[in-house]
Order: sequence, then structure tokens, then C-alpha cells
Amino acid sequence: LVLPGLAGVLLGFVAGVWCLTRAKPSLRGDFSWGFGLMWFGTMNVVGLPLYCWVRSDVALYDELYAATLSFTMCACISAIFALLSNCGHIDDGEQGTHGTLMSVCLFILIVISSLTQRASVAGKDSTPQMLLELLYFLCIALLAPFMVYRWARSSTGGAWMFIALAALVTMALSPLLDAPLCWALGASAAPHAAVAAWAAVDVMVAALWMQHRAWRAAAAVADASQRAGVADKAKEIEDNKEEASKKTD
Repeated sequence: LVLPGLAGVLLGFVAGVWCLTRAKPSLRGDFSWGFGLMWFGTMNVVGLPLYCWVRSDVALYDELYAATLSFTMCACISAIFALLSNCGHIDDGEQGTHGTLMSVCLFILIVISSLTQRASVAGKDSTPQMLLELLYFLCIALLAPFMVYRWARSSTGGAWMFIALAALVTMALSPLLDAPLCWALGASAAPHAAVAAWAAVDVMVAALWMQHRAWRAAAAVADASQRAGVADKAKEIEDNKEEASKKTD
């Protein structure tokens, strides 16, 4: 899991800062994607030691496990907000939407923290532990139909095929690429988990690619509008000059 984890950290923080701080034109989805990518990067920061170096019998394992679940769920919820905003159903540029998203993520952190404390006392097979797993998989399952919905509204089918092919290649090669690096760093190798981790990275790359294309389209429209405005202003100046010249004559 070392290679996809490092890729997730780099993608999450670099792309997250890019979405949150880039220049105008700002787009619907910028805030939510940036917020979600930062959660995604933080999730990988915590997940790297959890799945690669920390043993399950160490006390720190439960805390890292709860943090990974929480950050993953916050990333999924942020992505759902971003997809809804991309499709025009909400506007995440409004302060009210910012507050709603942050409140939901805070609620998730509180609930997971409480369930983790109860699960550590009751045991691994207890009801709190099962609720933890259920909430985790529910958030991931909720994200899938929203991604499909966003894909259905996109007209770039050929590019989607290329992204899907790249995702399949990275997922197929991940066990071969990750095992030597894990061995060199003294980390535990988990080929199947590496495939799932690369799948998460590929999903975020696809989402970021969609947002980038939308940003480029909006930038092109803004540039064309600015040029048209400059041309209209120049024509107005010429007309004023001609009118002034006629009055002088």
C-alpha cells in the first residue's frame, strides 16, 4: 500500500490546494472537490502507517483505524456534494452550503469517535464495530451512483474510456509494483488492498479531470466574453470619434 498511499497523499494535498485557491473563474464544485481532496490526502497520511507498519495488537491501531474511516467518509461526502454541485442541483459557492458540508463532516467525526470508544470496550465483533463498518461502506456505496450520474451527463465518452483503461492498468500492476517497495521499506504487503487503494486514487483523478475540463471551458467562455467586450468598447470609441468628427465639420 506504500505506492498508492504516497500517490494519494500527493494528489490529495496538491490538487486540493489547487481547487481551493486557484484564480477565477471559480466553478461550482471547486470548494467541495478541494475540501474532499484534502480529506483524501489526510486519509492517506493516516492510512499509510495503519496498513503498512502498525500491528493490529498495538494500542495506536484503533485510533488510526477510526481516523482512516472518518477521513474516508468525509472525503466521500464532500465528493457527493461536489458532484451535486457540478450537476447544478446545489451551489457549493454559497456560504450556507459550506456550513452544511462542514457540519456533516464534523458530525461524522463525532459519531465515529464515539463508536470507536464503544467498540474498543465491547470488542471487535460488537454492535458498535459493525455500525462502524456499515457506515463506512454506506458512504462509499453512496458515492458510486453519483459518479455514474455525473458520467451520464458528460459528453466526453472517449476520454472516459481512456481513464477507465488507465485505472484498470494501474490496478492490475499495483501488486507487482507495490510489493518490492513495501519489502524495501519494511512494510507489510497487501496486494488486494493495494488494488482497492489504486481504485480510490483513480476515482479522484477522474473527478479532478472532470473539474479541470469544466474549468477550462468556463475560462474559454470568460475569455471570449472579455474579448467581445473589448471589441464592443473599441467600436464604441470609433463611433464616438466619427460622430465628433461630423459635428466638427
